[in-house]
Amino acid sequence: MDPLQIDSNFESPSKKAEKLDKYQQWVFSATFINYAMAHWTRKSYTNVKVQLMQLGVSPLTLTAMDSGFMFTYAFGSFITGQLGDRLSPVGVVGVGLLGSTICLLLIIFGASTSIIHNVAICSSWFLTCQLLHGAFQATGGPVNTAIMGNWFSSKGRGLSNLNYN
Repeated sequence: MDPLQIDSNFESPSKKAEKLDKYQQWVFSATFINYAMAHWTRKSYTNVKVQLMQLGVSPLTLTAMDSGFMFTYAFGSFITGQLGDRLSPVGVVGVGLLGSTICLLLIIFGASTSIIHNVAICSSWFLTCQLLHGAFQATGGPVNTAIMGNWFSSKGRGLSNLNYN
């Protein structure tokens, strides 16, 4: 091998640090946008409760939906944290965002069809959608934090998480 060819592939430490900085900025931005979008889907349900009541969803069903969401969100955070450690964290977050979107679309579907007028189906439909929504939403916090932790040194994590929150 030609020694000059080996030297041409060598990157200086400053060049490597510059690349790492760009990757860290990208990871920070991507996870921040991801968590913001997950939060947005979580809050969109909160904003349509009045309309759901006007369409005929009972307050008891809405209460069950809220409680169920918080239960699966809290419990799911432990499970998705483990999944993020064992599987591809990006894949886990992707499934969480896609699942959240599907759950919200199913809530819209239920509100815009005859499901909302059938008392037995209405309660179980909306509660099931919201239970699943909580489980999918649980991927946001622990897995995004793990992704951030993989890209930032222990010294820089405090500042990056401060900016993140």
